[in-house]
Amino acid sequence: MCGMKKVLQNIIYSGAILSLGLPIVSLAVGGLGSGTSPAVPGIEGKGIGEVYTTLNNIANIFLGILIAVAVIFIIYGSFLFLTSSGDDTKTKEARKLILYALVAVAVGLLAKGLVAAIQGIVPGL
Repeated sequence: MCGMKKVLQNIIYSGAILSLGLPIVSLAVGGLGSGTSPAVPGIEGKGIGEVYTTLNNIANIFLGILIAVAVIFIIYGSFLFLTSSGDDTKTKEARKLILYALVAVAVGLLAKGLVAAIQGIVPGL
């Protein structure tokens, strides 16, 4: 049973690492739109491209905050790991903290890549 758990863990880690490349791939596809944006009802003189730009700027701010908080948690988890003095419970807690911080960064990058992929697929954004 332990071997199966290790295989599953390797698959999850590989998927997480490969998912970090999604934003790069989706940004490479960008620029396929026609360059014109239809008007959005209720927003005078604003095209959907401008609304997307505003939402994208907000997403960039939140991603920056997420990465900053994740770095703090990784440093804190490393500190806990170094000061655990070989205690298994403290070591496991530190590893969980670092893993959760890395997963949060991966999810944030995936979300950003998904937005970029949608922009590349839908013309006019």
